[in-house]
Amino acid sequence: MSEILDDKAMMSNEQTDKVYNEQAILFGTFIGGPLVTGFFMAENFRALDQKAKIRITWIITILFSIVLGIITFSIPESWKIPNQLIPLSYTGLAFGLYKYFQGKPIDSLVKNGGQLQSWGKIILVSVIGMIVTVALIVGIGHIWDTIDQRNLANKEYGTSVVHEIAYYKNKVSESEVDRIADALTETGFFDDYVAKYVFLKKDGNKYVVHTSVVKGTQHDPEALEHFIRLQKDLDNAIPENDIVLKLIVDYIDNVVKTIE
Repeated sequence: MSEILDDKAMMSNEQTDKVYNEQAILFGTFIGGPLVTGFFMAENFRALDQKAKIRITWIITILFSIVLGIITFSIPESWKIPNQLIPLSYTGLAFGLYKYFQGKPIDSLVKNGGQLQSWGKIILVSVIGMIVTVALIVGIGHIWDTIDQRNLANKEYGTSVVHEIAYYKNKVSESEVDRIADALTETGFFDDYVAKYVFLKKDGNKYVVHTSVVKGTQHDPEALEHFIRLQKDLDNAIPENDIVLKLIVDYIDNVVKTIE
């Protein structure tokens, strides 16, 4: 019985000694996000017998992940950021933190008999981290949408025919909406014949005007020319701001043509 217990103790120590090196940090962070970095570094601190740093590591990891998700949803559409820039940025940060806090101790531990964690587990944890990160982003996105919906407002314009502009009142002021309505009236888009619905967003110095069109308009040069002129007229009416016209079909996210 004592031999069995001794064998189990040895297996436990061997498992504890397994650590994640810089290759694991780079791979895991890029694939699975900051949560994987936190897990790998916390396990390394456990192997280095620096247990007081484990809790701090997880607190920083969770807060960073939440802030990163919020920043991701806060980036204006006008910022043309490459898709890989954010993952590369936090992967570089994770690598720097690993080298500063754990690089030398982990190298020393491995040289003295400590074992590196298997790539099978590294990949498994990275994939799980990716799934959890996606779920976190979806959750933050849902909260973001809920906040936006609470701030969704609309104003009506016209007498014989009522036109409507929808907007987020926490992002666009009512006076700005009135200004866009005046410009749409001056250009003749808001007329006395057909009711129009417009969704207005502000992106930095740009007003983004969404308007519904008939399916296939983006492929009809004559119909498209009407909206090209409208965008130019709006630009002239509000010269200090850029105007972007987005043609949508059926729902707001189905943008079939952007004119700017």
